[in-house]
Amino acid sequence: MEVGSPSTPEIGIALFKYMDKIGGADVIFGEKGGQILLGAFTLEALGLALDPLRRELLPLPMILPATSP
Repeated sequence: MEVGSPSTPEIGIALFKYMDKIGGADVIFGEKGGQILLGAFTLEALGLALDPLRRELLPLPMILPATSP
């Protein structure tokens, strides 16, 4: 492939594990040696959220929708 030519990235689903949490999230496969990014969808799949002020991972409260009888 020529430098600067457009390309279509490959996409897939990856399984992530962090401590006792396991979840799957969509991924985009970049070029070898490219930057690795763990995004909000991946954290949500693991049931986690980032506290931006403390820079800590916190449990994400799972809210189930109400059902009508």
